[in-house]
Amino acid sequence: DYGAESLVAEYNCGLKTTAQIISVEIEGDGSEETPFLISTPTQLRVVAYLTVGNYHFRQINDIDLSKSYAETGTDTDKFIHNNGKKFYAPIGTDTAPFDGVYDGQGYKITGVKSNRGNENDIGVFGVVKQNGTLVTKIKNLHVELMPTDKVNVMGVSGGTNVGGIVGRIENGIVENCSVTVGTVTGKQNVGGIAGNFTSSRIINCFTQSDVNAFNNEVAKPYAGGIVGYSGAQTLSVIRMRNSSFSGNVKVNNLTTPYVFSYAGGVIGELVTYADTK
Repeated sequence: DYGAESLVAEYNCGLKTTAQIISVEIEGDGSEETPFLISTPTQLRVVAYLTVGNYHFRQINDIDLSKSYAETGTDTDKFIHNNGKKFYAPIGTDTAPFDGVYDGQGYKITGVKSNRGNENDIGVFGVVKQNGTLVTKIKNLHVELMPTDKVNVMGVSGGTNVGGIVGRIENGIVENCSVTVGTVTGKQNVGGIAGNFTSSRIINCFTQSDVNAFNNEVAKPYAGGIVGYSGAQTLSVIRMRNSSFSGNVKVNNLTTPYVFSYAGGVIGELVTYADTK
């Protein structure tokens, strides 16, 4: 028996007007025993406003975002992820990283489309970072990106640190997750699961989406089927277990000739110790 929690989020929801205030009811209190229950596109959007606090979230059904990108409407589920035609906005930022636990329970988030231009830390989750004693974790979540058609390359796209699940993760765990359909595209540090990956673990994950790093501004784009770039910290160790990739990886530097681009089926660039099996 979960108590009802009334949450108020204030943000620009993609309309031509200024920010709106939308009241959203979510069951649970965010504790491990009674996590916030997430079941709709609007509730998923509100998670981005609850990133700090070591909250627990539990997804209780598949969530289809493909019909949530309209410019306007009366049903928030229809326009909540338009965001000024940049579409899906990641959960967790550099100033407010996600520090909780998100359990997808084996359900899907489908129709994910995010066109963030030169913005960094792009994915379903943007920045994930442990804060306190709780081990930050994304688990049991399956992401289907928007399929590519003959005109548009769909999926998630951004600048540096772009991933299908998470753009940048530090001291966290991604477990039993997958990314399929569409493409993951960025300029640097682009990965099917995680773009930038430091002192963390990936366990039982797979990617079937294509991964692209195209860079015409700085040298050395990195792209990997699972991880784009493994960052360096003192005694930093990353661990991967039972994870695979079956898409295509493409890298291209358009500015500086004779400078290497880095692509890998597992990791694009590894500058720390990796324990993989």
